[in-house]
Amino acid sequence: MYSLLQIEKMIEKVNMSLGLAKNRLPAYGSDYGNRPYYVTIDNDYYSLIGFGYYRNKEDDHLIVRTQDIDELLFAIFMEVTRDIAIKYELDKGVPNQDTRILWFNKHVEILNSLQLEKKFINNLKEYYDYLLKLEKPFPLQALHEIQERFSKLIVGPH
Repeated sequence: MYSLLQIEKMIEKVNMSLGLAKNRLPAYGSDYGNRPYYVTIDNDYYSLIGFGYYRNKEDDHLIVRTQDIDELLFAIFMEVTRDIAIKYELDKGVPNQDTRILWFNKHVEILNSLQLEKKFINNLKEYYDYLLKLEKPFPLQALHEIQERFSKLIVGPH
């Protein structure tokens, strides 16, 4: 089991190729300050917790709870690189085309460049491919069913 300090150093090392601002990366322990995520360790489990607002109330939500450090690192960088991929899609998208293809492909490309565990990246790619095959827009209930089906594949059981 790695300590929070060791995890922080691993994340900083991976982030060297991305160059994200420190406030985009998770905090460590329960003092998350102005960061959108934080990592905790308890009972031999790593947890990545997202912080934000939902319906004008502060909301912490569990993103992943795992004993696998590779799974934790993947979950962290899956979260913190999503905005980069979305910005790419917004900049390069062509009107009247499904720009999710740009977003999804860019997200997978970024994650592959970070030398993360490939099985998690492949599961995310499978999830994105599945979403692209669906008729859009699709009902909210279908989205919840898709997320449930793939959440265990992408980052393991919660």
